[in-house]
Amino acid sequence: MLYIASSAGLLLPSTLTNRVANSSNKSSVPRSILWSKKDTKEATDKEEINLDEDNSSNNKPCFWKPKGPRSWWVERVKLENLEIGQELSGHVVQYNLEAKTGPKLYFECGIGRTDKNGDWSIVNGMLRLDKGKPSVARKRAARFRQKDQVQLFVSRVQKGCGRLEVCAKIEQVQKYDEEPKISVTTLKKSQEVVGKVVKLYPYGAIIDIGANVRGLLHITKVARLLDQYVSKEEGLKKAGFEKGAKVRLIVESVEKRRLSLDFTDDVKEDARKEKEQKQQLIDESNDSQKRDELDAWKEYGNQKYQDDNNLNDGTDDAINDGNEYNKGYNDEYDEEYEDDYDDRYDEEMDIESSLGLDMY
Repeated sequence: MLYIASSAGLLLPSTLTNRVANSSNKSSVPRSILWSKKDTKEATDKEEINLDEDNSSNNKPCFWKPKGPRSWWVERVKLENLEIGQELSGHVVQYNLEAKTGPKLYFECGIGRTDKNGDWSIVNGMLRLDKGKPSVARKRAARFRQKDQVQLFVSRVQKGCGRLEVCAKIEQVQKYDEEPKISVTTLKKSQEVVGKVVKLYPYGAIIDIGANVRGLLHITKVARLLDQYVSKEEGLKKAGFEKGAKVRLIVESVEKRRLSLDFTDDVKEDARKEKEQKQQLIDESNDSQKRDELDAWKEYGNQKYQDDNNLNDGTDDAINDGNEYNKGYNDEYDEEYEDDYDDRYDEEMDIESSLGLDMY
């Protein structure tokens, strides 16, 4: 093994000397073999800082080629340099028409981002299609896929996760710009929010409160507030939760990015008072109805009693008249019967008379 004299007066192997020389080339600070561990760590940190600066300063540009004839390679735009409303052009590279949050198209529009290591990654712009019939979504997606260049506008940029949303109309950009979305994780329990009904389902109403996640007002809360049965979507509409209606609610809970909403305390209190007033009116109506019924029954009883008395008086007169009539009739009948009895033919008496026995 070949030994070489070092600057410190020591004989070192040639491999170790080369390693020290290579490490000294990477750093502007001269390094000695007799440095302590602390000095070595400081030098290593300085080398890493220099390497990061070199990588950031020597980032190579990334290019892409738009679809279509006579297209040239164009340098990609960094995601962090985009502005809301900026015009782009691209073509469809992927689509998902059966996503839970609605049909989507993904466009290659010349956007990219660099990671901490300075490596490029492609960022596709996501275009949301309106929720509707699947056949309509398929037709719209087919029209976009047939075009080599589609005019797009930047509607939302999420630099942290590297997401890009685009839209086909500038009016939609203004809508997103006027209504910036807040993170659902920033919402607190019992926080009051104002939202708009965007969709009705058999289990409740979907409310947009301006967050990146829409909230759910369950149908049981509506039924409990109204103190009556609510029949799915039709019942929600009758309760005033038609699409587009504005509502004032509070945050009940946020679990796993699921936002649950409920009515405010003052709304519940107003509903309770209204329920008590209705119940009071019902009770008063029932009491009034009962009093009217009692008065009617009382009047009916008095009238019935008077009619019965009149009927009894007439019956007594009729009975007396009948008795007198029967008495006279019976007297006349008795007299006639006695006369008839005297004139009757008595066969036994006739026989006795013929035998001479009637004299005894």
